[in-house]
Parts: sequence; structure tokens; C-alpha cells
Amino acid sequence: MNRFVVFDTNGYRNLVHGKSIIEIKEIIESIKLKEKEAGIEPWISCIVWIELFAHLNDTEDPHFEDCLKAVYASFLHTMISADCEEVRFMPDASDIIVNILFNKNEINSKSKEQYHSMMKLALEIYNKPEKETALRLCNYFNSYKHISKSRKKEFLQNFIELDIYNTFKANYLKDKSEITTTSNTKLKDELFSQITINLLKLAYKEVNIEINTIDKSIIENQIRLIKKYFSGVIYFIYDIIVKIIVNTNLNIEKKENWVWDYELMFLLSESINNIMLVTNDKDMIDAAKSALLGNKVMMVDYYKNILGL
Repeated sequence: MNRFVVFDTNGYRNLVHGKSIIEIKEIIESIKLKEKEAGIEPWISCIVWIELFAHLNDTEDPHFEDCLKAVYASFLHTMISADCEEVRFMPDASDIIVNILFNKNEINSKSKEQYHSMMKLALEIYNKPEKETALRLCNYFNSYKHISKSRKKEFLQNFIELDIYNTFKANYLKDKSEITTTSNTKLKDELFSQITINLLKLAYKEVNIEINTIDKSIIENQIRLIKKYFSGVIYFIYDIIVKIIVNTNLNIEKKENWVWDYELMFLLSESINNIMLVTNDKDMIDAAKSALLGNKVMMVDYYKNILGL
């Protein structure tokens, strides 16, 4: 059985920073060769392209050059074959959780349309990775800038709905040592329970079903599935909440980019053995380790080393 690997946005940006397109092509092709020998298939997450596209609507964006080259690198990396200008797409978080909870094995038509649109844009960059290409496609990248802002706003709203500012901050603010103690099972149980219910509600929202109309036994089974498949996501949210409660100066609204890490964490599961995530992001790595999924996450240089590069 093949193993799958997904690079996060900064994984690709780290690979391309300060390098020419010719150098990037050589690096990616050497990675692909070693991956093929190891039985590893590279896949792209739409989350990565949304984040990269959002920086391509403005050539003066300080991240423009790295993001342009990262789109090129990611397309080349995840192409199915040299004579097939299509990539292997990993579903986004909403498709993943809906498929698990409602026993589906499909991508909804809206997602398919979005993936196809993104692939066409990335192909344009791949064929001509130049500033002029981004300028020509500026209107399309503007739309992804709006999509990016919308996802960030929704992510922040979900945290507000978790009621961390009122319930948990009020309960644990006076004793920060208590909240940072890993043995504090009361806090973890309270947070884990609320996070799990929140994820369940988000899934029902995706399928337009009122959760209050569902039989209790079905809900209980779905809660078990969330804990089984998405422990990495739960720990990631838990770690963020603890950081917010402990650090009173931390403004959650300035941490909206956590949304991309949150979405990618849905790919990690002890129950899905063949997906690896390559990232240098400390928050993701720490959450994966807490959820006993540390073997599924690795830094870029470490991944290159295990490939023999």
C-alpha cells in the first residue's frame, strides 16, 4: 500500500526560498524520484493553494515571489505524471469529516468544481511561473484573497462559539500553573468534550441537517468517530485555547492564520495509517505529538534526509 505525503504551505515556501525555477525543478524532481522508490505519493491540499493564491493578487506582497515559486513547485511535485497535467488532490477538512461521520466516500460537487478551478490556475503558473502570469490572473487571485479572509473569519467565529473567553478563561485565569499541568484531566475533559461537540456541529452544518433531529445513539457514535479519527485536530484546538488562556496578551484575532494549520490537521489520524504531513510549524508538530501522532509529522529537512537527499 502506497503512503501519501502532503506538504504544508511553508513546507513548499522553505523549499523554494532564494532559488531559481531551474533549481526548484531539480530539487522537486529529485524528491519525486526518491518518493517513487519509497512508495510515497505526493498530494496537494487545496488549503495550501488557497493560502498561496491569496498572496498572488498583489505583486508588491512581500511573500509574492516565494508563493509564486511555491505554486510552481507544488504543482510539479503532485502531478500524476509528466504527460498528465493534473495533480493528486487531498480533500479539505469539511469533506474529510463529512465522509467519516456520514459514511460517504465522495467529494461534493462544489468541492470538485473548486479543485478543478484551482488546478487550472496552478497549471497556468506552472507553465509560466512569472510575474506577468499572476498579473494576467489577478482577478482570480483576488477571489482567493476573499476566500482566505472568509475562512479566517469563520475560524475565529468557531472559537468564540467554544466560549473560551467566558467559561474557561474565567475558571482558570487565576491559576495559570493549573492550566499548564498536563495531569489536569478536568480541564482537558471539559475542553475535549466541547471541542468534539463543536466539530460535530460543524459537520452537520456542512450537510444542512439539524443536529437536534438526530437520534442520541447516532450522535454518540459520531462523537466516538471524531475522537478516533481527529485526535490531532482536538489537541491542536486544545493547545490553542490553553495558549490563549495562559497568555492574556495574546490576541486571537491576530492568529487567524492558525486556520490553515487547523485544516491540515484533519489529515492526521491513527486510524488512517498512510498519510504523512511535512511541516516546520511548531504548533502542528506539538499537537501531533500530544495526540501520539508524532510519527506522521516531520520537518522538511528531516523528510529530505529519510529520502536520502
